[in-house]
Amino acid sequence: LVAKDRRTGWTMAGVVPNKGKCAHAVRRMEGMMDILGYRKYILKSDQEAAILESKEQVRMSRDEEATMEESPVEDSRSNGYIERAIQSVQDQVRTVKSSLESRLKEEITAEHPALPWLLMHAANLLNRYHRGQDGYTAYRRLKGKEFEQTVAEFGEEIWYMPLGIVGKDKLDARWKELSLIHI
Repeated sequence: LVAKDRRTGWTMAGVVPNKGKCAHAVRRMEGMMDILGYRKYILKSDQEAAILESKEQVRMSRDEEATMEESPVEDSRSNGYIERAIQSVQDQVRTVKSSLESRLKEEITAEHPALPWLLMHAANLLNRYHRGQDGYTAYRRLKGKEFEQTVAEFGEEIWYMPLGIVGKDKLDARWKELSLIHI
């Protein structure tokens, strides 16, 4: 599932278990709408029955004013904006996946438990770092400032010191390992 806001360029991507009536897909779309914070919106899609049903569920579950819009049948140009967004997410997923596979020395398959997280991470990388023609990121357009936090590479192991560990037994290890990939 890939969605993109026309005003900010904010991209959301996530794995859904199936097409058609899918509560998870509806929750993912609602989550994006919560981030964007609009009081009125247009949900545009193609005319695939599965996405129409999900859009209707989202519309019925929200208090905001919603307009439903579908692109004409077999008119790929009218869906160019989202088709390009899907391609950008796919490109980013391939890049992050390739880097992860190189470090792990193993293949990440479609069934790998990290893949849903990788997909969301790829969309977030686009939101935080991809600059549009105006020179701004989607993050900047939405939040009014650039994203300036340090982000670990996907799947990188992070060392951290748990709260309250200082002052304990001086021979115990103070640092713990947090692996972002071994789920």
